Amino acid sequence: MTNATSKTTATDVPGFVDRIIRPLTHLFNPLILRVAGGWWFPMFSLLHHHHLVEATVVDIAEVKSQLPPIVRYGSALAGMHKVLRMRMATTK
Repeated sequence: MTNATSKTTATDVPGFVDRIIRPLTHLFNPLILRVAGGWWFPMFSLLHHHHLVEATVVDIAEVKSQLPPIVRYGSALAGMHKVLRMRMATTK
C-alpha cells in the first residue's frame, strides 16, 4: 500500500483557487472562448501553456498599432506606459 503525501511548495496556488476558481474555469471558459479573439475582445488572457522566449519590455507608443483597441485604451486609462513582448519558442 502506498500513501501519497502532498507537500506545499512556493509555486502552489492558494486553497481558494483550488476550491472556487478552478471549478469555475470549466464553466466559464467555453463561454469566454466564443467571444475571445475579436478586435474588441483580444485573446491576451488566453494561454495554452505555450513556451515563450525573448521577453522584452517595450514602450506602448512603439507598438500601439499592433495592440487591440481595448488594450490601447485600457492601458492609457490605467496609466501603463510599457508592455511585455514575447515570442513563442519554435520546436524542432
